[in-house]
Amino acid sequence: MIAVCWFAWISIRGGTLRLTEQQPTARTRQWIEFSPRLAMLTVLALPMFGGWALLWDTSVPQLRLFRVGLTLLFMIVLGISVFIKQHLLDRALLSMVEVEQKNVAELKRLQDKLVQKEKLASLGQLAAGAAHEINNPLTAILGFADLLSADSSLSENARQSVGKIAQQARRTSGLVADLQNFSRSDNGERTLVDVASLVRRSAQIQTVGAEGKNIRIETDLESDLPRVWGNANRLFQVFRHLTENAMESLLEKGGGSLFVKLQRDDGHLALEFIDNGAGIREPGRVFDPFYTTKPVGTGPGLGLSACYGIIQEHGGEISCSNRPEGGAVFTVRLPIAEEHAQAASGNTAR
Repeated sequence: MIAVCWFAWISIRGGTLRLTEQQPTARTRQWIEFSPRLAMLTVLALPMFGGWALLWDTSVPQLRLFRVGLTLLFMIVLGISVFIKQHLLDRALLSMVEVEQKNVAELKRLQDKLVQKEKLASLGQLAAGAAHEINNPLTAILGFADLLSADSSLSENARQSVGKIAQQARRTSGLVADLQNFSRSDNGERTLVDVASLVRRSAQIQTVGAEGKNIRIETDLESDLPRVWGNANRLFQVFRHLTENAMESLLEKGGGSLFVKLQRDDGHLALEFIDNGAGIREPGRVFDPFYTTKPVGTGPGLGLSACYGIIQEHGGEISCSNRPEGGAVFTVRLPIAEEHAQAASGNTAR
């Protein structure tokens, strides 16, 4: 009875205490190590006590039966307690394993983003220097080609050759301009941007080009969406390129549909480009600079890398994956203006 009252008093008293975390002393650590062993000794002693009561106890039969029954009852109670404790420990261990798996996955994702940023930064510096050096002789080539084309003493074959030289030089100039846009570090003028209008405009432009190609473009834009803080021209470049990329995949398959969905999602605007085309061969590498699955000469493979950099500049995220039923999904998440402004002010304050 004293033991039961003591346990009850501990429960009542413990509910009113305000506990604070403290480093255990050496004596406390010794008791923490000793108490489980004492409990194990108690559990092991119960069968011995029951055996003594059954075989060597000389008390009256009713008392011996009571002692044996009490021993068995406590063995059952302790067994159930051990089972419950082990079950709770297993659940706690599983939850810890799940948390660690999520932490490892998040760490890997952050490492991948950091590696991608380092790639883009290094490649941007290289591209900026290369574009500047290429532009100088390219300007001279275009200038001399224009002079030669204006020379009336040239034959028709020579004039055509000069025209081809100028055409290829201008094409090279366009590629150099893409490199300069890719390597440009300034974000340009930023304002409140209506993402829905940019998506609608890019879809309308591509709808005109999809006529007669067995391609259908559908949009589902949530109404009354908040705006984002960014550069409208650069965001439009991203949306237009993602739409063009989906259309090229659909053309490879001979046609199909592109579904563009825009909605609000937990402080962000989530934009999805969903197609039922040929899919992506290597989704993990699609944002790497110069990675492309197109034939040689059809593009330098900087479009999606540039899109990745632009979205990162706006504090957002871009990802891609293949659909189980076929096709690909590109997802763009941009922070809503209020949340983005608060985050920016917090970084400035720090």
